[in-house]
Amino acid sequence: MKVTGIVAEYNPFHKGHQYHLERARLETDADFVVVVLSGDFVQRGEPAILDKWSRTHMALMGGADLVLELPSFAAVGSAEYFAAGAISLFSAMGVVDHLSFGSESGKLDALLKLADFFCEEPASYQNHLREELKKGASFPRARQSAFQAYCEETDLEIKPELLASPNNLLGIEYLKALRRSKSQIQPHTVVRVGSGYHDTSLDGSCFASASGIRSVFSSCSSLDEAADQIAGQIPDFALPPWKKCLGTSAPVFADDFSSLLHYRLLSFRDRAQLLDYFDVSEDLAERIFRIRQDYTSFSAFTSLLKTRQITYTRAARSLSHLLLGMKREQADTFFRTVDSDGYLRILGFRRNAVPLLSEIKKKSSFPMITKLADAKKQLSEHAFSALAQDLFCSGVYHAAIAQKYPGHSYNEYRHSPIILDIK
Repeated sequence: MKVTGIVAEYNPFHKGHQYHLERARLETDADFVVVVLSGDFVQRGEPAILDKWSRTHMALMGGADLVLELPSFAAVGSAEYFAAGAISLFSAMGVVDHLSFGSESGKLDALLKLADFFCEEPASYQNHLREELKKGASFPRARQSAFQAYCEETDLEIKPELLASPNNLLGIEYLKALRRSKSQIQPHTVVRVGSGYHDTSLDGSCFASASGIRSVFSSCSSLDEAADQIAGQIPDFALPPWKKCLGTSAPVFADDFSSLLHYRLLSFRDRAQLLDYFDVSEDLAERIFRIRQDYTSFSAFTSLLKTRQITYTRAARSLSHLLLGMKREQADTFFRTVDSDGYLRILGFRRNAVPLLSEIKKKSSFPMITKLADAKKQLSEHAFSALAQDLFCSGVYHAAIAQKYPGHSYNEYRHSPIILDIK
């Protein structure tokens, strides 16, 4: 049995994702493909445009054999945390042979060298990084500049431009996580085809980015118009789930959480309380507390928080941590034990993947969760606490949906894994 893992958000699922699934299966000669999927909030610090169950359904239709939920602390964490959480699940399963990810470069050897470099971080590089940060650069920009300086003084034969591409960067974090955990999983990369990660154009001649598809829904005057525009970028099998959700539970955007976030920010009595939350630094806490009276919406406030040092995504991610009640202490515990104490929550699988599930059950060091009512008996106190955070995130997500789409109701405990009869 050959098994390949993919980490994804599918926000939303499009033809480029289907292409990656197909290439990953073919190039790794996989019998089964397992996807670890972000839940209802994603790494950019925003809600997913579609709920996790709809995206799971599309993933299974698009080629995944099994879909597991990425715990929320990882799903809404920085790239390093995101990768560490996903790799911990694949390693714990005990059956995954390859990890496949998309990259702009497609050059695995170069990405491996970069991963080795950033695992070690020579003293000279660290000095350059500190200097760039002192100049007021954001961390991503400071890292690239520091690496450029290091390459120039050492003649290191790795192109610094590789750090300018988001999928390359995420791939490097996967490779770092594999190395640090001493995993036997072999990495594999597929060249990203089509529009760039941040490209919002919808060119019919190539795969659109998820950002481009989301921008259509945020800018079109009607849902029907948006659906017509994205039809060429979404696989035919994904259109019925989309149409089922449109206008009843989707699309969902950050500003749909504006009232919930505003209440949350007003509830803090002093700046120090903000520091109890995951990834909220002192400078950011000071800025949030000082300008919260200027709050108008989630996105507008995120823009107000953005500075040379604080990127928009960093600000949005921190606000999501506040909104979702993600405490620093709980997050630290989660990542400290990420390789030894966790769970595999099944969102869905193809019926022909039953042999895979049996193999995972025999070899996994983490328990599999298929029925939430039984989870407390299966998990340690710490692992159940992390699962409870996932459930809270989904509860907040669906509370906002109910505000936007009256009549929507949701109970996570009544939602069983999706099972599809696909050969």
